[in-house]
Amino acid sequence: MTRPARPIPARHLRPPTGWNSWDCYGTTVTEEEVLANAAFVRDHLLPHGWDTVVVDIQWYEPTARAHGYTPDPPVVLDGHGRPLPAPNRFPSGRASAPSRPDGADAPDPRDHR
Repeated sequence: MTRPARPIPARHLRPPTGWNSWDCYGTTVTEEEVLANAAFVRDHLLPHGWDTVVVDIQWYEPTARAHGYTPDPPVVLDGHGRPLPAPNRFPSGRASAPSRPDGADAPDPRDHR
């Protein structure tokens, strides 16, 4: 038996739903893994209301490891003292997906113009 599709409530009427890097990779997620998961969300979950991809903790930490944190890691900061994405894990220099799952351009979190 096939169920009729239920309409998805307006965005402001439902809780956030999506994928979070911490839940799968902890502190060690890479750009390649984020983009693969963002593509999965777009292709399989967006029709069901999942519209968020979060790159969580320590995207700026080049020596991140599973099960623990590195004291005083060698992070790279911009001219304002803000951390930049770890170049060995995010070679594009962005710790965000290049576009939202719905295809709209995502703002670069470093762009504060």
